[in-house]
Amino acid sequence: MRLTKHMLEILATTFLFKGLTSEEILRVVENYSGQLLTFAATESVFEAESDYRRLGIVIRGRTSVRMPIEGTQVLMSELTEGSILGAAGMFYDGAKTVTTVTAIKQTVVLFFSEEELKRMLHEDERLMTNYLAYLTQRIHFLTDRIGSIASTNTENKLISYLMTNSDNEGRVVINRGLSALASSLSISRASLYRAIAALTEQGRIEREGKTIYILGVNEK
Repeated sequence: MRLTKHMLEILATTFLFKGLTSEEILRVVENYSGQLLTFAATESVFEAESDYRRLGIVIRGRTSVRMPIEGTQVLMSELTEGSILGAAGMFYDGAKTVTTVTAIKQTVVLFFSEEELKRMLHEDERLMTNYLAYLTQRIHFLTDRIGSIASTNTENKLISYLMTNSDNEGRVVINRGLSALASSLSISRASLYRAIAALTEQGRIEREGKTIYILGVNEK
């Protein structure tokens, strides 16, 4: 399968290829042996406890991310076009994949092996800068996340979940419904509704059916 114009546009929205033209992205994929793989619905993309490290970019479809906790698979998030797989643990010696990623519908993922990614970052300063910027952003995000988890404030729990699962436009689709969301946040449905109302009144979010938007996500 070859990269289409739409696929290149998706790749251009990711942190790794920020600032590169479509022609430059195509050249990177070809020069560094990017591998396009297609996964059928319910097929595993990443397996928990795997020690095979590679960077994946979802360029078509949707996947679920689950973590094994006390014998059950807990849904952590859903990833759509432009989402990155495996970035944080790529260069951590001894690290194993801690989540299982499964295709929800037919999904296409572009993969780079660890060795090819190292070569990419070494030979193109822009890619190196983009990767370091992403990891730095994740450190700051997770620091804030720890504070939110420790908090008993329902609004903080909700906004933290939304930030974790939002796309580049600050959009989160609550596919499983508000009852399931309330359960995953360990709060009552009534508390969730109050938190949504409060955050909406504060101008921090906006809800349209099953979709919630984090407002001002692209403002600097």
